[in-house]
Formats: sequence, C-alpha cells, structure tokens
Amino acid sequence: GNYPNPVTEFTYFTFEHNQPDASFDGMVEIFDTGGRIIHSFKTVITSGGIVSNPIRWDVADAEIPVRSGIYVYRISIKSSDGSVAWKSGKMNIVR
Repeated sequence: GNYPNPVTEFTYFTFEHNQPDASFDGMVEIFDTGGRIIHSFKTVITSGGIVSNPIRWDVADAEIPVRSGIYVYRISIKSSDGSVAWKSGKMNIVR
C-alpha cells in the first residue's frame, strides 16, 4: 500500500513478499486514470522480514504536472533468482 493517502507532497510505498530480508530490483510507475504514465523510476528495494522498506515518491518529481485526483501506482520487482512480481493500487493526490 501507500501512506499517507491522500497524498499532498509525498508518499511511501510498501509491499509484502515471500523472500525474507531480500533485496529486489524495483520499478515504480505512477499513472493517471487515463493510463498515461506521469512518473517512473528504478530503485533497489530492501526489506526487513517479509515487508519491503518504504519507497518514497515526491509528487514534485512527476514528469508532467499533477492535479488533484485518483492515480494508480504499480511496483514491479525482480528477485536475485530472476522471478518477477508486481503490485498495484490507487492513491488520491490532493494539490
């Protein structure tokens, strides 16, 4: 999920997984409700136990201007053994 939600200036994404204390190559993508990508970035995602450490996203980093509304995020991860998983959700941005 993400918190805080609604989002004003930034949010943190977390997810559960089944590889305790693993680290993943990650991609975070933010879309508007029309499916247009407004921001994406790659990051290394670490975890303690089976929950990822928080991944911060600043609304000001978006590649196009962000208005108030509902947005969709997708987090894709690749583990050291090559397996791939993803999680998506919705967030409300208030500007």
